[in-house]
Amino acid sequence: MCKDENRSQKTRSATQFMSWQMFAGLAFVALLGGCDRTDFRPVRFSPVSEELFGEGGALTDAWADVDLDGDPDRFVGFNGTPSRLYRNDGIDGFVDIASEAGLTTQRSVRTSAWGDFDSDGDPDLLLGYSGEESVIALWKNNGATFTEVSEMVGLRIVSGATRQAAWVDVDADGDLDLFLAMRDGPNHLFIQTAGKFENEAHNLGLDDTRRTVGALWFDDGDGWLDVIVSNMNGDANGLYLGS
Repeated sequence: MCKDENRSQKTRSATQFMSWQMFAGLAFVALLGGCDRTDFRPVRFSPVSEELFGEGGALTDAWADVDLDGDPDRFVGFNGTPSRLYRNDGIDGFVDIASEAGLTTQRSVRTSAWGDFDSDGDPDLLLGYSGEESVIALWKNNGATFTEVSEMVGLRIVSGATRQAAWVDVDADGDLDLFLAMRDGPNHLFIQTAGKFENEAHNLGLDDTRRTVGALWFDDGDGWLDVIVSNMNGDANGLYLGS
């Protein structure tokens, strides 16, 4: 990873995005131009546990310090079997507390993302599903339990398949906004204002209708957030630069 010592400290009041996928090759050359490639070092990984799941396959997982004890805990979502929330007990290993925390679902969980949307100091959990009923759920962290609050805060998508959720402060107002990549419909960008969310993807130029399955937000050094979306089934990937 390369650090930009001259990064701009702009304040974003009204962000707009322009698609640059036609010029993505040139854009990435520019982004990497200031990097000393000798800064990068190879990394090796080793297995440290037995396989966790005897049946079923995990579709998504996400790490966060759910209980604020200083170590990361893990949520795992499945395709039709109950989700799990593993509390990290250090040398004693991980314990599944999903049931006692009220965080079990048997829906097909396609994405999960932790973020402190209400700025109360603990991580909350956004889940994305596929199906015909509401395909997102926002679980508020109460400390020992979770409460589903998506409709209360204006987050509702009634059909489709959510493939990637990303919490990001797009408008730099100090609270988290939510980007949702959709496989079979326009992408969504929910801007949060006073605890409520409104989909502003169309107004900001991010309602891409290609089959999006991934998204990565970054700052190219100009102080504005940008996003790369990866698409499936032959759809070209997208690069959107904020301004």
